Amino acid sequence: MSSKTTFSLVFYINRTKDKKNGECPVMLRININGDKLALRLKRFIQPDQWDPVRYQMKGRTTEAKVFNDYLEAVRVRAH
Repeated sequence: MSSKTTFSLVFYINRTKDKKNGECPVMLRININGDKLALRLKRFIQPDQWDPVRYQMKGRTTEAKVFNDYLEAVRVRAH
């Protein structure tokens, strides 16, 4: 009898820990079989630049591409 393992990664911003300039830290939540672990990435973003549906920075600017590439690299390493 084998048990099924559940695993998910979710990026989000922590709006309660914003800096004086309004930027919020980007967090990574890892869920494994119901156990949750939240990690703070060393990146900050303005809340209006965050896409909560796609879990990444909005836009097609160079800044957004670099930021989203970083998130993808973190996702690959976490897997």
